[in-house]
Amino acid sequence: MTNAIQSQYLQIKETERLYLRPLQMADIEDWQAFCKDSIATQYFPSEFTANPNMAKDWVEKQLARYRDGTFGMLALIEKETGAYVGQCGLLTRLEFEPNELEVGYSLIREFWGKGYASEAAQYLRDYAFKHNLKHEITSMINPENKPSINVALKNGMTDTGLVDFFGMKHHRFCITRDEWEKNKAETK
Repeated sequence: MTNAIQSQYLQIKETERLYLRPLQMADIEDWQAFCKDSIATQYFPSEFTANPNMAKDWVEKQLARYRDGTFGMLALIEKETGAYVGQCGLLTRLEFEPNELEVGYSLIREFWGKGYASEAAQYLRDYAFKHNLKHEITSMINPENKPSINVALKNGMTDTGLVDFFGMKHHRFCITRDEWEKNKAETK
């Protein structure tokens, strides 16, 4: 990926109710609310949740992604209140061959059920296809994580089967550019 594409990705974006902006080290304190919530992190591998520095390590990993040109999670900020809602982002998955582009999302529990994950994920799906980043976009989801599965379905994705992901079985949800264009045409 070119520096210009990564630079454009890191510009502040907005949806109807959210601002999407790059993470910064100052976000660690807000992100602790997610990382210390055993319900919010129940589908994460234990090596993440057992790490007392999970929030710091997570933010540093996203900053490294920005530098490496593999996109990264973005902070979600509620427009109306300025509250830190969680994160959503495009992630180049180098673990797969060929590399995949995933849309990932994790929200602080008090913001669940408001449609924020769907709003942000749909925005980033559209962003990826409008900027020709990949022919398909994926989401890797633990089979028991029904709310995230619902977000993927609302994002127009279909389940393509189980894959190994961070040592755990995950559903691989996917939408291709052709499916996205067809869905757009049908909703007009």
